[in-house]
Amino acid sequence: MTKPLVFDTLEYSNALAQGGVSHPNVHAASLAEAVTQNIYVKHEVNSMIEAALKRFDERTHQMQLEMKEIHQKIIETNNKTVYRLTLNLGVIMTILTGIGTVLHIAIS
Repeated sequence: MTKPLVFDTLEYSNALAQGGVSHPNVHAASLAEAVTQNIYVKHEVNSMIEAALKRFDERTHQMQLEMKEIHQKIIETNNKTVYRLTLNLGVIMTILTGIGTVLHIAIS
């Protein structure tokens, strides 16, 4: 079980006054506000950590899906490129064969 934070502003203010600090009440009130606003209990910290991990897991999963989609697009693009190159090579070979045949006939 957590203990509540105890901050005695009067005692702190008196100590500041004895130390020669001007406006000790203002210093004490400001410190008390800062301390109490920035304190979390264990279950709040655990909840924040769980929420952060959940967001991290969700984003990681989303990134994995996006990477799979990109990978699939790369494979599809690669397959199309190989197909086009194969067709172009076939056309070039056909043209060269035709030119070779024409030259062979012309020389003969």
